[in-house]
Amino acid sequence: MKRIYTYIIIAIAAVAFASCEKEIEFTGEETSPYIMLFSEPADGCPWVVRITQSRFFLSNDTIRAISDAQIEATVNGQPLNTTIQYLGNGRYDMGYTPHCGDTISVRVNVAGLPTITSGCRVPSKANITNIEYSMEESSRYSYWDDYTQDSVISIGGTITVSFKLSDPADEHNYYMLRRAERYNGDDNWRYEYFELKDNVLFDNTDMEEVFDLGFSEPDNWGDRIFFSDERINGKDHTIKVEGGYYRWSSISGSESNTERRLEIYTLSRDMYLFYKTLKAVQYQDEITSIFAEPVQLHTNVTGGIGVLGGSAKVEINVESPTNLKK
Repeated sequence: MKRIYTYIIIAIAAVAFASCEKEIEFTGEETSPYIMLFSEPADGCPWVVRITQSRFFLSNDTIRAISDAQIEATVNGQPLNTTIQYLGNGRYDMGYTPHCGDTISVRVNVAGLPTITSGCRVPSKANITNIEYSMEESSRYSYWDDYTQDSVISIGGTITVSFKLSDPADEHNYYMLRRAERYNGDDNWRYEYFELKDNVLFDNTDMEEVFDLGFSEPDNWGDRIFFSDERINGKDHTIKVEGGYYRWSSISGSESNTERRLEIYTLSRDMYLFYKTLKAVQYQDEITSIFAEPVQLHTNVTGGIGVLGGSAKVEINVESPTNLKK
């Protein structure tokens, strides 16, 4: 019954908005442009900063990449005396590889725009132990491949990876999980959808009552899952994630070779809040946005817009299903 009332409200709102539709000319004041900064100094990775210029929200102009920014940076209180190289599209190679524990600050000057400043700390890596794998086969079928002129067996199923996360008690920690695959030695990894069902980290909320959008967990963002240590601070907690797999082998002996890995990130608080609010902004296109308050995208940039937030990554290489216990 509750769902019926929900659909009635949506229908009434749609009719009301359609009947009152009128093109209104914006007569307000346009906001002056700001410098936009995005940078995620990550442990062990070359540090890149992207600098662009904001635009008025009703403008159809493309966001302008800034190629002449003057960037000053410090690492652990000392000036970063490196050669900064412009890479194009507003991206600058800072000539430095951050490490866990680094405290980083940035000051950016662009002619005609307000100066911006920001800072962050690169967090420590997650403490991961007790890694286990399991596999459940759900489909198997054979077919003739006209291209290879060979008989092929196709197998699909679910891989479950579990690990123990030991959360430090002396600080607040923020985490992100991703699952990546690389097929037959490709250069690039692609990120895949997966699931984390955990009644400790997340409320066991029935999202079906919220306009039936199909979200299984409030913090599951497609190929990313976010959580903080609010409920596990200073504790050991076992986490299980599930994802699909597919492999094939032929009678002649050739077979698929898919590498899989699970990535566990620790994020600085500002980067965590940026991702969380970005997720909320992107989901505003759903029908719930009719009744929702506007979402303010998190920023830690003084004098401008954007985020400077650190991260560190631990990778778990997931064994091929041929080596897993059924």
